[in-house]
Amino acid sequence: MESRQVLMRISCDQTLVNICLGYVANMIKNGTIGFDMLAHLPKNLLASLLNTFSKRGYLTDSNIELFVSENTRELDLSECDQLTDKGLLKILKCKNLKKIDLDSRSIPRISITATGIDLLAQNCRYLNSILLARCSMINDECIETIARCCPKVRLLSVAYCPLISDKTLVALGNYCNELESIRLNGTKVCSDSNFF
Repeated sequence: MESRQVLMRISCDQTLVNICLGYVANMIKNGTIGFDMLAHLPKNLLASLLNTFSKRGYLTDSNIELFVSENTRELDLSECDQLTDKGLLKILKCKNLKKIDLDSRSIPRISITATGIDLLAQNCRYLNSILLARCSMINDECIETIARCCPKVRLLSVAYCPLISDKTLVALGNYCNELESIRLNGTKVCSDSNFF
């Protein structure tokens, strides 16, 4: 019988649950266990795994549905480069979603399109923070859908979305009275000399 030793560093701010969730995430990544094993976990642990998996970029179209529910309030998918519109369809059940972060940190994200974001806005109307930096397939019509369907938006990032123009500002001005911050760098709005 083979014995294995697992060495873990435990810092004072880590709980045993978080350490175990990290270990489970590593086992999934390494193929030691499959996602089917997670289906039997309590919902609160799945919600905690959602956070762990999203920060590590492990969420994909095929597994995100396991982790989200109608009670999901925030999703940070900025590290989940494999996610596409197909994965966004599985998020539509998150009717109480308030924040979604789809910012791509470095490269343009072409797998998230205006179609996927339109459906998200139409189904998750409580969104107040929408981060879409470098989602290069997002256009003005998509932002108009967000503005009409999610009028409580306070923070919107469309930085480095090359299809965004001054039409976006008109839509946001017409519908989003609570908008506090918008990131437009790298768009046609910021390069348009008529804007300044």
